[in-house]
Amino acid sequence: MKRIISGFAFRAIRTPILWILVAVTIWAVIANTFSRSTSYEYVEGEGSYTFRNAVAEDPEITAEYAYKIIDDPSAFDKDSTETKKILSISQEINEYTYLHMVVVILPDIAVVLFVTFFFGRLFSDGTVRNLVASGHSKRYVFLASSIFSAFISLFFQIISLTTLAVSLRIFEWQPPIWMPLDLTMDLTYCLLTILIASLILLLLFSTGKQILSLVVGVILFLTVFTGSSGVTIAMLTIKERDLNFQKISEYREDNPDKKIDVDYNMDYITLRGSYTLTVDGEQIDAEPFYREYNKGYVSGNNRRFMLTLLNINPITIHYYELSGLSLYELYSNGRYAFAAGVDIAWIVLFTGAGTIIFNKKELS
Repeated sequence: MKRIISGFAFRAIRTPILWILVAVTIWAVIANTFSRSTSYEYVEGEGSYTFRNAVAEDPEITAEYAYKIIDDPSAFDKDSTETKKILSISQEINEYTYLHMVVVILPDIAVVLFVTFFFGRLFSDGTVRNLVASGHSKRYVFLASSIFSAFISLFFQIISLTTLAVSLRIFEWQPPIWMPLDLTMDLTYCLLTILIASLILLLLFSTGKQILSLVVGVILFLTVFTGSSGVTIAMLTIKERDLNFQKISEYREDNPDKKIDVDYNMDYITLRGSYTLTVDGEQIDAEPFYREYNKGYVSGNNRRFMLTLLNINPITIHYYELSGLSLYELYSNGRYAFAAGVDIAWIVLFTGAGTIIFNKKELS
């Protein structure tokens, strides 16, 4: 198997499309970093703060602190120096998170194109058939292809993240203090890239058709994984009951000397949300302020079934990121670690299925 992988690597290095995709990936990362750096600093009056300034002036700022104030910015005085720091932190996290997600998605595109082209050529020029004819078992050929594809996936992720790190230094961004979260995000994206490569390989070694495998793989990924995850999340996040904010406004008008605050908390496991109402800092019964029960709310066995489907979907964690859920909460609640396990399970499933199917395939 080692000889097969070495042969793949030698041939890949001499393949122009590999270096074209590497160049495009590097260019795209630098371009995105430059475009986001233009709005990196927050300026208000005489103060100009970035996250590195805030940390230098207040070393007690931590990842937990940063995410807490971003999740509840209303708890701070808008005119204070501290709030200016908070706003700068919030903006930097938004800018960096957007940039980071773009950077780690780019390798997915590059890997899909390279794996399809590279192994499609191996089929069309008879290399796969020759490997089997020379005494290598089909099982070993497919496993070697899977391992090599995983290395290619990691290669593009490393190229992308290394370019990002260099670009951040060029544009004077500092490494964020929430690096543990970042590294966990990177792990899930690397595994997702390997998962996509495994799916393409499964289709390619099953059909032997280059374009068909690419088209079917993309359609399956966009519908079975991406589309179903988005629809399921949309259905499960429908609130059981909504607050009647008109009644809250009326309460404020009738009680101008009292301060009523509304807080909404999301359970990241069940996707159930709950409101907490406080008056002058003391919690009150929210029942009088609720509307009627929503007919579209999913409950009971239907909800448990949909949550199960959602939990085994490798795209779910990335939908959570895009939907505005707190990234730090996702990290601290173990959602990224769970997502990594889901990715690994799908990789094993696709690789196992591909091994079995290709082992039974007749090569013409």
